[in-house]
Amino acid sequence: DVSRQTVDTVVSENVIRNLPLYSRNFLDLAGMAPGVTIRDGGAIDPTKEFAYRTVGIAGRSGTSTRVQVDGIDVTDETVGTTVANFSPDAVHEFQLSQSSLDISTSLTSSGAINIISRSGSNSIHASWFFDYYNQDMGARLDYLGKADLAGYGGNNPPFHRKRTGVTAGGPLVKDRLFWHANWERHYQKEERLFKAPLFPQLNIQQDWPAGIRYTSGRVDWIASDSVRVFYRFNYDWNLATGGSAVSPFQTINWTTTDVVGLNYNTARMTHAYRFGYVNFN
Repeated sequence: DVSRQTVDTVVSENVIRNLPLYSRNFLDLAGMAPGVTIRDGGAIDPTKEFAYRTVGIAGRSGTSTRVQVDGIDVTDETVGTTVANFSPDAVHEFQLSQSSLDISTSLTSSGAINIISRSGSNSIHASWFFDYYNQDMGARLDYLGKADLAGYGGNNPPFHRKRTGVTAGGPLVKDRLFWHANWERHYQKEERLFKAPLFPQLNIQQDWPAGIRYTSGRVDWIASDSVRVFYRFNYDWNLATGGSAVSPFQTINWTTTDVVGLNYNTARMTHAYRFGYVNFN
């Protein structure tokens, strides 16, 4: 790129819309970039089990990779990865910078992820999805006797997952005021069995529930040819089970994010202001 010094990978909206993102985690889009390793967040901290991802760049662990959404940093400063998740249907553009970062990126020595959220337009657009998966839809585990060792008699252990979501956007005032909204819900439950022949009192059959909820909304106002203002709200809630069947633990995380943005363009300069509030629990 002869006009910029940044080494990065940009994933456009068209690719995001058509990519079969099995996990529906927005950070898995980083897998489109070379030299990137994506792991479950539980690999670095048990409070990040299931719902979070760790993005390692060029062999690094991923704990110091910065994550920004609409110019606001949502990186977890304590253990790494993020403090907020977003539905991929709410992502307009995804950028992963590996070196020679530009001035808009937070301070980091390992790499950064920048997300731009979707906004509405003069046309009304909407989509809805639903998918379901259970233990009968996957390959059986008995090809190596694993299911028998697990105590399910050659069958896969009980498992089911339901996911649904809706996205819509359009105009409030033509050419001036636009809206966009997104809602998504995941519910998953599996069963884990622990067998200890020498210690039958430890034979345990344990449910393993998990759930994710995303809610986001955005309003854009084109005040003039040179001034554009937007406000975005995002709510992320997730429950995950970790540990083992003998010693399980559950974590519940919820985050609210508010962002106000102002873009002001002149003939010679472009100014971008971002004000944000992130509350992670």
